[in-house]
Amino acid sequence: MANIMIITDDVDFAEALLSMTVPDAHSTTAVSRSDDALDEILRIRPELLLLDVTVPEDKAMSLALAREIRQIKSLRQIPIILLTGMNDEYPFNFRPQDLDSEWFPVSALIEKPVDLPVLRCKISELLERRNHQPERGLVS
Repeated sequence: MANIMIITDDVDFAEALLSMTVPDAHSTTAVSRSDDALDEILRIRPELLLLDVTVPEDKAMSLALAREIRQIKSLRQIPIILLTGMNDEYPFNFRPQDLDSEWFPVSALIEKPVDLPVLRCKISELLERRNHQPERGLVS
């Protein structure tokens, strides 16, 4: 069983994600305040993070948080799935090819509205890969 942490300002979205992960016997934690996020990650040590990129107080908070996580050796191996609606709201046109270890240090990018079966599959894939990968660099 993996502990999955969801960081988002959208309570309904968090509840949908929580209900989606329970059938797979995962435990979940939701964090709705971005200023508490890093402290909670350090305290709980989740096996996977789901980050919602557009929280009200900082539109790029999830990217900044992902960069911060990658700087902490004990957290570096945590797979991060970035959930975003930014391509609809802004003309950034982020794609999976844009992911890199410094500027965009996440393991996967999934567009909102989230297709729950696709997300479930990506969660399983990243957890499986994490369980079979030696401690080094980013999960890709």
